[in-house]
Amino acid sequence: MVIESSHYVRTSDATRIAVTVHRPRGREPVPAVIRATRYWRLPREGEVERFTAAGLALVLVDVRGTGASYGAWTPGWPRREIADLAEVADWVVARPWCTGAVGAWGKSYDANTALLLAAEGHPAVRAVVARFPDYDTYSQLTHPGGVVLTGFLEGWTAAADALDRGDYGPLAQLAGGEPVPVDVLRVDADRDGTLLAGALAEHAGALPAVNAFAGWEHRDDRGPETTPRARRAELERSPAAISLWASWYDAATAAGALEHFRGTSRADQVTILSSNHGVLHVSPYAGGGPPPAGIPDQEAETVRFLSEQLTGDAPPSAPTLRFWTIGAEILEETPEWPPPGTTAKHLYPQADGSLGETPGAGTAHYRVDPVTTTGPGGNRWDQLNGSAGHPVLFPDRSEAGARLLCHSGAPLPAPLTLAGAPVVRLRLASTHLDGAVFAYLETVAPDGRVRCLTEGCLRLTHRRTHDEPAPGAAVPYHSHLARDTEPMTPGRFAAIEFALLPLSVVIPRGERVRLALAGADRGTFAPVPRSGRPGWSLDLAACSLQLPVRGPVDASPADV
Repeated sequence: MVIESSHYVRTSDATRIAVTVHRPRGREPVPAVIRATRYWRLPREGEVERFTAAGLALVLVDVRGTGASYGAWTPGWPRREIADLAEVADWVVARPWCTGAVGAWGKSYDANTALLLAAEGHPAVRAVVARFPDYDTYSQLTHPGGVVLTGFLEGWTAAADALDRGDYGPLAQLAGGEPVPVDVLRVDADRDGTLLAGALAEHAGALPAVNAFAGWEHRDDRGPETTPRARRAELERSPAAISLWASWYDAATAAGALEHFRGTSRADQVTILSSNHGVLHVSPYAGGGPPPAGIPDQEAETVRFLSEQLTGDAPPSAPTLRFWTIGAEILEETPEWPPPGTTAKHLYPQADGSLGETPGAGTAHYRVDPVTTTGPGGNRWDQLNGSAGHPVLFPDRSEAGARLLCHSGAPLPAPLTLAGAPVVRLRLASTHLDGAVFAYLETVAPDGRVRCLTEGCLRLTHRRTHDEPAPGAAVPYHSHLARDTEPMTPGRFAAIEFALLPLSVVIPRGERVRLALAGADRGTFAPVPRSGRPGWSLDLAACSLQLPVRGPVDASPADV
């Protein structure tokens, strides 16, 4: 049996935050787990049952300015929003049904709130599970490579604005048509809806989400960042144990998870799957569908980790990274990333369209085609579809190659295992002041099928690199700060280098590695420039593809 109650928690600035408590009857006192969301404090399927069956109370929270909470929502997990959660933790600890131990969990937006609550350093918050957070929202979701991710932002901001008007419909449609609640969940004391009406009235004073993202080009255009990446020093000091989950094909969540893992001295647990937004297993080689054998049970592991940490039964831990290797379709484990023994192998675009072992010569020319695309819909950047269980699609890109600048290697004499972030280095001249380069690491099968394994992009005005990257970040490192932007000089060559998104994959013998370049991804990214078709020239003597190569994979999966 479960006892459910809904309340307002009044914060230090007198804002009322709506919470709903689900606690197991007859087992008090119990530890509590907080999930704070901007998508209304509705339980996920089976969520209440899993936590209460484990002897944990589940506390669902509408963050400030959303759901039934008062205030005006501000994008980007501002400090005030997270401070509210620390005060909710104070309230929880003071309840007679709580042992004084608090955890947090979440997925997507809610994963960021869990990590940021850990960054608050609250002494009662002892553990968090963050599944598929956007650790660095700018470079890993809204502006990969400095290019605006319009395909995601347009749908997400419209749904967020509708939510804050009390309309769940647009989000439900984007997330697969799940049942639409009649209304925002009121607190128990709000018998006639007056309190909810007051909250919705305050929401109306917020800047619409669609406007909040308009004109945002540089990392620092909106002032100091408040993402988990920006608060990594506070996370480093946090007393909370952290379990972080990500995926190779869920936007750039894997890049964020690896940045955290590489940049911390903590004994955190990181798991990288090959899924959409944590629902379906996906792979260029295995396709989408139910998780194969060896994939961890996310729900069970979430509850187990929090239960062990909050009751004092957690075993000693060391920094651990579990990661799924595509192609081999197994789970592996390593104490460091890239795994020991990984070395850099360089391939070089040649004038005849091949990828060779020695630097090329001559100049390649390309006219940007504005209709090149990886979507719309069904690619790694469509997190909303991923939440609804739609798979990431891996269509045959053999026909798409006609619109790209492609260079292909020779058939592999043996399987090739990669683990890490490939790097593209170009010496490029453009006819325009700005532009964007999209690079795709692909394979060509003996039957001609082309699979995209990973990708990366860079806005040309953001090309400046830094020798001292952020802790754990991939290199080459770009700050994306306004002061570091520099227009291209038409006709003059410039160094363009950037990392693709990381992966772990075994490419079968007989396939060929292909590097494909484009200047647009219609339907997913904003066009740069907004109009026109830039012409590129590439100095092949200074162009290369760096691959992170490791030895053969041990076919025995990690102990899960």
